[in-house]
Amino acid sequence: MVMTAGAQEALRPAEVVMTHLGNAQAWRQGDQCFVNPNVLIAWKWPYSFVGNEATIQAEGRTVRVTGRTINSRFLLPLNEIYDQLGVAYQWQKDRDVLEGWSRVRRIHYANGQLETDATVAVEPTTFFLDNPPRIVIDLKGAQLDERCQIELPPNGRAANYGNGTVRIVLETESKPTFEKLTASRSLAMKLEGEGVVQQPDAPVQTEKPPVVAPVGPVNEVGALRQSARSDSSITLTAPVSGTLPVTPQLVRVDPVTLELKLAKTKLKEGETLPTIDGVSVETIADETGTTMRLILERPMGVQFVSTSTSLQLMLVKPKVGDGKLVGKVVVVDAGHGGHDPGARSPAGEIVEKQLNLAISRLIAQELSQQGATVIETRTTDVFIALKERAEIANRNNATFFVSTHINSNRVNNSSSGTITFYRGGNPLSQLLAECIHNEIKQIPAMPSMGIWSDTRIYDTGFAVLRYSKMPGVLLELGFINNTKDRKRMMEKDYQERVARAVVKGIRVYLGDVKP
Repeated sequence: MVMTAGAQEALRPAEVVMTHLGNAQAWRQGDQCFVNPNVLIAWKWPYSFVGNEATIQAEGRTVRVTGRTINSRFLLPLNEIYDQLGVAYQWQKDRDVLEGWSRVRRIHYANGQLETDATVAVEPTTFFLDNPPRIVIDLKGAQLDERCQIELPPNGRAANYGNGTVRIVLETESKPTFEKLTASRSLAMKLEGEGVVQQPDAPVQTEKPPVVAPVGPVNEVGALRQSARSDSSITLTAPVSGTLPVTPQLVRVDPVTLELKLAKTKLKEGETLPTIDGVSVETIADETGTTMRLILERPMGVQFVSTSTSLQLMLVKPKVGDGKLVGKVVVVDAGHGGHDPGARSPAGEIVEKQLNLAISRLIAQELSQQGATVIETRTTDVFIALKERAEIANRNNATFFVSTHINSNRVNNSSSGTITFYRGGNPLSQLLAECIHNEIKQIPAMPSMGIWSDTRIYDTGFAVLRYSKMPGVLLELGFINNTKDRKRMMEKDYQERVARAVVKGIRVYLGDVKP
């Protein structure tokens, strides 16, 4: 279980400093930060509630969190919202002030155009410096992501500057003039003519009333074509004409089917779909926009980048050897144990560590029957440190790492279902989670809550996934404080179905069976 908070600490007043949006009142409990829902309205992040579950529209994305009543205050967990949006954050030393920054993931310059992409909106400011003459663009409320792609000419540079600012510098031969830029996640700045900097999608001020855009497709996108290929990946790129009005959405329908949804966008006239070895591409158009569907010959990881001029998909090929489960080394980790019981049922009669062990032993049995070499981190009720669990897998050069857990939360019977966690930022860990969860969600009488990045819970992720060097997943197989989930998890039928689902999911990942 990973969702239950530790020992209760007092709730105390705090402050949030969020990118360029400014300061807001907050509350701190341990390392967790909570805010009144009205703070989101001030940031122009509208929300709605079903019970305690909040659905938030922020930065063109949908975020879902569970509100909590603490000391008679109904609050939303800001850490969880930040994790889902990709916001970098930390508490100031010895102060109850939580600072948040947008992560800048890409800075690209080509043919007079500068483009940036960040996890949440940044506020740009521009100015000119002499000796040598240079254009300076400051992105306020931001910091460079550790994997930021920086593509600038030799006379250009980008770095973190001061507290919460990314500075981009481009040398120039003439002093430009600048038009006002607006805050955005993706900025496109044209450096042209006399050095005028402009943002093509900035609102145009006219004396006439604005013209309302039609509901149908208003932008064009080219077909996805192979732009690079290696032994480990395939890169597909599609050019974009104009600025996409809605952030593209990439959905994995199943382990071998991806759908790229482009609202209010149409395929460029006359475009023909190319033949790509190992990938079949088809386009579906309707009144809402265009969907590009990719059908893969075998499951592959995926990394997706969207800019104002192109869409890029990198398909990552997993290392599967002969593609057979036989002979592969799988470490099965039963969570908790010994003096660490994990979660408990409301009456305390059922303990997570016992369910974890029972299910893990069945998974190990199913794997070994199908030819895998299985190593169990524990087969009895003993305590093993989190890092040691991962090191067991590393020392044995395991192919996969699977950790079993049972979930819990603060309010009994408020949540139900399974979650499969993967190591955030690792496309092969995510692919393994997709393959396994695609089988688990088919088990009757247990809802699916989907696959989640481990950074959605903790900024650093889960130790067992962080320290393991191979693709790994952490399974949350139901809520121990939900009456229906608890009853189902105790049934031998459910435990055996989980074992079969995990093994089939691994075989799907390997290409040993079809999903």
